[in-house]
Amino acid sequence: MIKYYTLIHQWYDKINYEEKYLGVFSTLSYLDEAICDYKKLPGFKEHVEGFYVKQFMLDSDFFQTVKHQYYDESHIYLLTHSYYDEDDNEWGSYLGTYSSIENAIKSQDKYKELPLFSKSSDGFYIAKVVLNEREWMDGFFTTFHD
Repeated sequence: MIKYYTLIHQWYDKINYEEKYLGVFSTLSYLDEAICDYKKLPGFKEHVEGFYVKQFMLDSDFFQTVKHQYYDESHIYLLTHSYYDEDDNEWGSYLGTYSSIENAIKSQDKYKELPLFSKSSDGFYIAKVVLNEREWMDGFFTTFHD
């Protein structure tokens, strides 16, 4: 089974919450290198405790493992879901990584049947992701809202 690592950064205080998708990496060494580089950037260096990693198995999710055939190893498909609560706060989940758009859609259709996701079935998103490519390379700045 092929493993991938999704790097996320979260920052929050009593009022504000921010989550940033930083990339999907094929090895732990690429991941470690990325984290070291991010820790030097604005925003990330002030919130080094916010990094976390989710490990995914390719074409495997809550439901089953889908047999995959040849795929282009330079990219995968990432299935996510997000929704807004009654206070207009956005919440999101990374649900799986897939070798094809077809496998991602099959999984999405199964998630739509679950109560949590059926209430916000328009919140699914499938992204074609380049492996080992980093996002948010300029860092970030936090603004506070009263």
